[in-house]
Amino acid sequence: MNRTIRVIGPKIKSQGKNIIRIPNRNRKPATAHNHENTPTSAKSAKGLVIVIPPTRATKRVHEADSEEDNMLVVHEERPPKRARKVVAFNSSNYEVSKRKTISTSTLQSTTAPNLPPIIPATPTPPCSYIGSFDVYAMDHQDLCQIYWPEGSTEAQYESLYHALRSESTTENLTARISLPTTPYGRKFGSALVPVLCDPVSERPYEIELTRISHVSQVFYRDHERECFVTRHNSDVSRAGKVPGVSGKTGVSASRAKEDGVLDSAGNFNLSCVWEKVDEDGRVMQVFEGYMSLRVRYSKDYREKGYGDGFDIGFAFWAIRTNDAG
Repeated sequence: MNRTIRVIGPKIKSQGKNIIRIPNRNRKPATAHNHENTPTSAKSAKGLVIVIPPTRATKRVHEADSEEDNMLVVHEERPPKRARKVVAFNSSNYEVSKRKTISTSTLQSTTAPNLPPIIPATPTPPCSYIGSFDVYAMDHQDLCQIYWPEGSTEAQYESLYHALRSESTTENLTARISLPTTPYGRKFGSALVPVLCDPVSERPYEIELTRISHVSQVFYRDHERECFVTRHNSDVSRAGKVPGVSGKTGVSASRAKEDGVLDSAGNFNLSCVWEKVDEDGRVMQVFEGYMSLRVRYSKDYREKGYGDGFDIGFAFWAIRTNDAG
């Protein structure tokens, strides 16, 4: 069976092959003389001659096809496209479908099993290291006995807190420090330590707390830790194991020359190690820390016989001042 493409033009048979002649419009019509002398062949035919050899059939066709054409022509027609159905927008239909969707979701939520409500855990607010603090050095033996009584297996922070709040302990006050509001930035704090004073005027130094910053864990040097060891609280103290604040200490530059100070430097650490809310809703807190200051005297003070200066450091407990709560 042959598979061809139908082309408009005269059809003839030549040597058992199907030939389609395509007229050539550029040539003049043949005369009777030319027609008689020109043999009927593929080369001398009028116009372009296409010879289509037989090919393998790809589809079966009934044998009752017309023998007039003496060739098989198969028409492959594509199925007509399905007409697109245009649906006009109807606002009422949209509202109905919208209500159905809402009602379905509502039904699903109401039919869900009753589960216990999930209560998020309330994070503990971080300690606020601002305001004024009363500082007590750990070399007071009476406070050490309250903090760690003989035969006790743990530190008695609550007893220590009430002892530091009592009026009888006021005479043991070592220093008072003040921290600025957060964020600290370049703000300065201050410390008043009566025993650290000008040897001539006996006026306490104006000590500044600078470069204050929050730290995730306060760092103590070995010689600073020894101060906690000699105060009987090294094994149980939480200082150095909890967050806090750190900073630098130094004599105020505005008073340094007047007080005969050539230069000064030191460190400051503070951590909240115990906290409890009393029956009245007030927060009780105990702080631990370390403070150091090194002062070098000016030439005039050295010539007057006051020496080169001093280097002092001490571990301490601290509570907020009464007016700070």
